[in-house]
Amino acid sequence: MRVTGLVIFIMVIFSACSIFKGSGGEDAVESDCTERATVKSFSNVPGCQFLIVLEDGTKLQSMEGLSGYGPVSDGAVVKIDYEVQEGTRSLCRETDNVVSITCMDVMTFPEEECADKTTVFNRNWFRNAKSFSNATALKYHPTDSINYFRFEGDRPMFFNCYGKLECTRDNYDPGTRCYELLNTMKTARVIWAENK
Repeated sequence: MRVTGLVIFIMVIFSACSIFKGSGGEDAVESDCTERATVKSFSNVPGCQFLIVLEDGTKLQSMEGLSGYGPVSDGAVVKIDYEVQEGTRSLCRETDNVVSITCMDVMTFPEEECADKTTVFNRNWFRNAKSFSNATALKYHPTDSINYFRFEGDRPMFFNCYGKLECTRDNYDPGTRCYELLNTMKTARVIWAENK
């Protein structure tokens, strides 16, 4: 009987830890990319736009730009993989390396307050994600701790109220974090739809 109680106690502790990491941990977004970085605007420097600043301070400039990797804004946290393009120079004097990006996922948009069904429309991450996903509708699901938003359209995207991208497609394996989050959206209300 004591062994059974101990096993149940350990299972509860592991469940609580995984729930905590999923709801507030930095790696809640699923990503195949490996290196964490921050997108920074250097538009006040001649020849510069957005640069990707690695955790060690190295500033990367993408040869292809960043528009093909989803909505980005100044301060967005990303995970990337890249190949340095040796011998390629940049007009931006802040650039340490010109790179070709092989993988990039936006992990967090820089918002300080949790958006609700009214304030979400004023957020930069909302406008960027709406455009990138070619959204036809937006669903809203409030919970006791955080609000969630799902863009319906060509590229489904699921964000929390701080602009953190949670999931990026429709189908996930049962038991995964995205599967559970998408199931919660079954009770969500449509708060915006494109007029056709």
